[in-house]
Amino acid sequence: MNKDFKTNGLPEIRIGVGVNRGKVIRGLIGSSQRLEHTIIGDPVNRTARLESMCKDYAKTIIIHENVYENSSLENKKKFDFIGALKLKGIDEEVRAYGL
Repeated sequence: MNKDFKTNGLPEIRIGVGVNRGKVIRGLIGSSQRLEHTIIGDPVNRTARLESMCKDYAKTIIIHENVYENSSLENKKKFDFIGALKLKGIDEEVRAYGL
């Protein structure tokens, strides 16, 4: 899309994406007056923290080590090892890869 936008003189879309995997709880939370569909759990929090670091590391996508390890060799070649990151609110460091 950004190639088309640039061709047409439009600004590029710049977003950061965090990717993680793990067990979460998904469903409707709230009351009969106001329900929200949501996903909660530690993997969700880690994903949000990875996404927030995209700007700091000038990456479009940052993936957790568990996603990297379960990726194909072809996909692994696309990502650079960023390092062991300290994520806000999480005690242990997380190994992450970026694109």
